[in-house]
Formats: sequence, C-alpha cells, structure tokens
Amino acid sequence: NPLAVKALLTFDGPKTMGLCALGFTHATFCAMYAKLLGETCNGVTEKNADSAAELLNMVFGVFKVKVNPLGHSFAPAIPVILRGPKTDADSELGTNPQKIVCNSNLGHFFFEFNLSNKIG
Repeated sequence: NPLAVKALLTFDGPKTMGLCALGFTHATFCAMYAKLLGETCNGVTEKNADSAAELLNMVFGVFKVKVNPLGHSFAPAIPVILRGPKTDADSELGTNPQKIVCNSNLGHFFFEFNLSNKIG
C-alpha cells in the first residue's frame, strides 16, 4: 500500500547528524489518529497529518533521553509533514537509510533513519 503521510525530522549534534521518519498508509494513519485523539479520521488532511509529526516528536524525545547522556547533544527539532505521492521519495533520507517495517494492531507503518558522523 502506498504511503499517505510521512513525518520527517532532521537533527544535528556536535558529532553526528541525521534524519528520521515515520510513515503511514491511509488505513494505519486513520487507525492511529482515532486511537491517539479519539476522533474519526476520514482521510489524511493538512490539519490531521500533524499528528504524525507529534508521534515522531515523542519517538525522538525518547531517543534524545537515551543517547544524549552518551556524549551527544541533539537539540529539539521540528518535523516536516509530507502527504500524497511525495511521501514515497527516499531522497530526503540521503543514501542508504535504514528502514524498519513495523506491524501493530493498528496496521503497518515504518520508521526510517540515517545517521552520519561529522568530519572534523
């Protein structure tokens, strides 16, 4: 199934930079939206697509809590939302992104990331 919405976040620290994304099909997004907010979802809109960004912010917050004590200092970041055909483009994640396909009782979604060390 094609993606309906993708939340994309870039992050930067003194040693490492990267990107991460959460992507949802239409059915999974609507199920997640209904579970998260208790509202009916009849499709991905500009207004409700922001909930994918909120979920990615939660994931990134946990990530920062785990890795910042190991010598990183990733700052808060604001996700970008992609909807429609452009959600399948991988170019935002650079070369060789790692993609994890997840299965849940709400449906399939993916988490994708790319990390790189800074030189210098």
